[in-house]
Amino acid sequence: MLVLTRLLVCSATVALAACGAANGLGLGDSARLVAMAYRCLGTIPVAATWQWSVLDTSIVRVDAASGWVVARREGETQVVARGAAPISVSTTARVTVRR
Repeated sequence: MLVLTRLLVCSATVALAACGAANGLGLGDSARLVAMAYRCLGTIPVAATWQWSVLDTSIVRVDAASGWVVARREGETQVVARGAAPISVSTTARVTVRR
C-alpha cells in the first residue's frame, strides 16, 4: 500500500548567508542563499530541499540545487526558493547588486 503524506508548513524565509551580504552584493561577489520552512503554530524548523530560481538572470545567476548566487551586473532582482515534496511552500528574497 502506498501512502502519500503532505507536511503542513505555514511559512518560509530566505536570507543571504554571507558576512555583510545583507546590504547587497558587489559585482562578481557570490553568496549562498539559505531558506527555512516552519511548521504552523510555532517556530519549529522543518528540514526541506529547495529548488532555486531567479527572475532576472542578467543581474545574478543562481544554482538551482544549492542556492549559490553570483552577482553579474548592477541592479535588483528576486530569487525564489520552492520547497520540494513534501514541502509545498515558496519564498522570495530581494537581491541587490551594487558597484
